[in-house]
Amino acid sequence: MNLFSYEFYTLWAVSILLYYTVARNHQWFLLLLMSLVFYASSISKAPVILLLVSVLTYGGAAAITHIRKRKEISERKLSQLKWLIAGVCIAAMIIGSTTDWFALLGNSYFTLKAISYLNDVDRDERGFEPNYFFYLLYLIYLPTILQGPFNRFLGFKESLTEKARFHYTEFLHGLQRFLWGTFKKLVLAARLEQITNYVYGSLETQSGLSILLGTAACSLWLYTDFSGYMDMMLGMSKTFGIPLPENFRQPYFSRSIAEFWRRWHITLGGASGLSHDAFYPVKSRQKSAEAF
Repeated sequence: MNLFSYEFYTLWAVSILLYYTVARNHQWFLLLLMSLVFYASSISKAPVILLLVSVLTYGGAAAITHIRKRKEISERKLSQLKWLIAGVCIAAMIIGSTTDWFALLGNSYFTLKAISYLNDVDRDERGFEPNYFFYLLYLIYLPTILQGPFNRFLGFKESLTEKARFHYTEFLHGLQRFLWGTFKKLVLAARLEQITNYVYGSLETQSGLSILLGTAACSLWLYTDFSGYMDMMLGMSKTFGIPLPENFRQPYFSRSIAEFWRRWHITLGGASGLSHDAFYPVKSRQKSAEAF
């Protein structure tokens, strides 16, 4: 299943219908089922790797919380335990795959989020989530499953503390953003990719001007492809009433390489140092809905 298939659109439409009707008391669990269906149908070995990573990190977080409360070992050993678990998770993701090796590495955001969660629990024991399935949803929430944004657990949990009510204006804004992102990827990025492949596929026959134009097309292709994906995922999440942090902000207007990285993949670059409020500028989805 991919983002431009009838299966995906059917899954999304059915999920929205159930989300705001029969599943109103269990909305987070419906999101978990939706994400599991997408993940399992996209990568054949994903469920096995996901189970290994999620169980290891959840168990590790529980152990770190228990040890910290009893103060049985030093902070240094706690940190070593945390990174040992993180290393085992990465090894499980790599060694436990064969034919889907590269695909799993490309979809490793759940592993990065698992490591981020371990880091948060190590810093503050209150960050530990007693419900494993809620933690699993955090790892594989569909709009963040492929390329981010890299959301933090506490911010994600706060966004699901209240039942989401259907708000027409907010839903329409989310759908419009998804469609705009789809246009970027399928129309703009696809055409620019063709130009790039044509120019760079036959450099020996191209003039200097053609190569210059091909390079510009390549830059615009990367821009529209990634920004289009971000628009799609943030728009999709908004249709469920769940705000996600912006992850892309005009990187080609940067004045330095460091600023370019911060603008290109905002949440991944700042995941280790920012509080969850920085990743969720809207304090609650209820207030966001009332703004309309």
